[in-house]
Amino acid sequence: MKPPRSKRLKQRCVVPLSNFAFNFNLGRYMKETFQALQGAHAVAEQTKRAAQEAVRAARREQGHAERLLAEKTREAAGAGAAAAAPGLVGRCRLTL
Repeated sequence: MKPPRSKRLKQRCVVPLSNFAFNFNLGRYMKETFQALQGAHAVAEQTKRAAQEAVRAARREQGHAERLLAEKTREAAGAGAAAAAPGLVGRCRLTL
């Protein structure tokens, strides 16, 4: 006994699609592709804006930290100069 052979599919219509049908289907696929690309572009733009905002926030925080550090350094320098011996001016000894 032989195994059954697969049957070939037969075309229902041997006439090719008309230009109208072809163009209609092509337009539908192009529209779907364009919409998918628009969605991907929107996601990329949102990601870009979020990254830019994160960088701006980090730079603001860095500037704030640098200002605080400079202020504390000035305060420490002012307190150190006031507590220094009266014969010292800055780092040099005053000898007369």
